[in-house]
Amino acid sequence: MREQLKRQWHASASDNAIEEDFWAVCESQSTLNALKEGYVLVANPAKEKAATARERVGMATPPINASRREKAKLPVVLLTKLTPEFIEGLLLDVWTGHLLGDLNLRVFETRPLYVGGKESEGRGLAILHTYPQMQSSSTLTPDNLCISDNLTAAAEWVTKDCGSSLRFKFFVQQVCWDRKEISSELLPDAGAWIPARISRDMLLREPDSSFEEPLWVQIAEKAGGYLLDLAMESGLVIQNLVQ
Repeated sequence: MREQLKRQWHASASDNAIEEDFWAVCESQSTLNALKEGYVLVANPAKEKAATARERVGMATPPINASRREKAKLPVVLLTKLTPEFIEGLLLDVWTGHLLGDLNLRVFETRPLYVGGKESEGRGLAILHTYPQMQSSSTLTPDNLCISDNLTAAAEWVTKDCGSSLRFKFFVQQVCWDRKEISSELLPDAGAWIPARISRDMLLREPDSSFEEPLWVQIAEKAGGYLLDLAMESGLVIQNLVQ
């Protein structure tokens, strides 16, 4: 029904002109030499590579007898700041178990609070949203995925009816690489991470239920190609689900 409504809305446009809200594109490993803010690093599912990625973000390695779904909860990191000295990012798809209402933040009381990584020094809330005009915001991607640390500005933006609270996503802590770690872990031949670009709507959406596939699997299925091949070789994606 959603696709039908989109086509009716864009009746005069060709199929190729209809924007796909949820998309993912894998980049060449050489892209690691020229990363930009807004790019996403997706963990390589190979055993040793995945262990390196999990260690970086503070995720435990699942036991041998873990389910396919548990093994497929691999790190996905959105890059938010790049300098010659360090790289910062936010781990996606790991919930703290709390809503912002638990912290008495009533404007966003139904919004989940996510773990953005294992590094906490100097980091308060990081806020992803879709409003580049909002005060203290920086734009990360061409489709206007933005980041801010100004909770007051975010609350005012919603209470003044400038935006929806459902278009905000909140994180505590972050993922960090210093200069030495960048050269050892983020070079193309290191192999722990696969660079990708992902639509803002896919990055901002909340799970429909606890039974849906992890974000890593959703990205592999949308991106296809090399990443999907790795996912299937590792037994993290079921063939009939892809079809």
